[in-house]
Amino acid sequence: MVSSGIDAYRSQASFKVEDLRNIIFGEEYARYRKEALEVFLSDPLFLSGERQLSQAEGRERTHRRWKRLVEMDFFNHADLIKSDAIDDALNIWDFAVTPRELNHLRIFGGAIESSGTERHAELLRKTKNHEIVGAFCLTELSHGSNTSKIQTTATFDKGEFVFHTPNIGATKCWAGNLGFSATHAIVYAQLYVGGNCYGIHAFVLQIRIGIVLAGSRACLFAATVAIRYSVERKQFGPSDSDVLSAYEYLIHYLIQVTIAERHKLKTEGKDPFTILNETQVHKAHTLSIAFAEYMVVKWVKEFIDKVTNVECKQILYKLLKTYGLFVLNRHLATLYIGGYAHGPEFGETIRSSLRSACSELTPQVIAIIDAVAPPDEILNSSLGMSDGRPYEHLMKIFESYENESVPWQGELAQFLEKRRIHNLSKL
Repeated sequence: MVSSGIDAYRSQASFKVEDLRNIIFGEEYARYRKEALEVFLSDPLFLSGERQLSQAEGRERTHRRWKRLVEMDFFNHADLIKSDAIDDALNIWDFAVTPRELNHLRIFGGAIESSGTERHAELLRKTKNHEIVGAFCLTELSHGSNTSKIQTTATFDKGEFVFHTPNIGATKCWAGNLGFSATHAIVYAQLYVGGNCYGIHAFVLQIRIGIVLAGSRACLFAATVAIRYSVERKQFGPSDSDVLSAYEYLIHYLIQVTIAERHKLKTEGKDPFTILNETQVHKAHTLSIAFAEYMVVKWVKEFIDKVTNVECKQILYKLLKTYGLFVLNRHLATLYIGGYAHGPEFGETIRSSLRSACSELTPQVIAIIDAVAPPDEILNSSLGMSDGRPYEHLMKIFESYENESVPWQGELAQFLEKRRIHNLSKL
């Protein structure tokens, strides 16, 4: 039997996996999440086989899993912690089911709840009780991010609304649930009354009769597989405050240059939409990313400061430091352009500190992954199983594969024989 290096790494952990899991998720959240995963593990419908499903088979499985969860009342929870924990468990188990319910209850139902009137109360009740399935139809083939310019029209004529798609670019597309499942849809269109346009309005349309209906995971999975496999297959600093300080300078600089560029374009007579587009690259877009990363570092640091478990606190600080240095490293060019750093020392310090931070985390990585990883049955990866025996699992899959003959195998044999005879004739 091939020995596993994972257990050796687990023995080096300076903290208890369960303690870290409860700190990361919160004890109540972690309990609900575990309970949901145990429900999935106990139901054969949620166990994935090794065979790759066709598109039609995948859609049918998604439908049946969603139906089972509705019957179990999985989606209707007033307790936000429990609701979020169940959503999380579902996300890592089957990401196909999540968008189906998200489009129906959160997006379709949310739009009715926020924009509807008392007239829509019955429709909202049916939505929450899963008596109908909803879709959200805003995006059109050609409108891109300029939502205000959608072209579908709804003209009020003699007591009814007449919907019209004026050209192929106005076709509603990429709407979840619309293709096979939805009975109702919220359709956004330009409202016309008496020849005047009153802008975008939302309309609820029944698009199918119910009785004739046909039947944030990837990242976590990738990290689990990569880290667990990496300990089997060998491959060829600044403080937290320093990272935050560099980010604060970066954000201030990007705000300054973005405002300056917007003012310049405005004085040139550019319209607001053009100004928005032309200040994205290297300015507003970079600013939004930098600000989001800064807030992640800041909020996570504030969270870790409150952790009382000393061993877990140290590990979380190391993780945060590694993340902060990693994302800050991507902004080195802007920090130099903006005048925050001069000469090679700053850049070399960031990169050498990042390498050191990674080295410090190496003995802890398996235990960290154990704290957040999904069960092996969900992960469904030979390379990422928790027992650290990737090659044995690969061989098991190889040996289970039935190499069935294909319809063109005889044709191939005839072709090869024909080639052989042809080449012999040249001798």
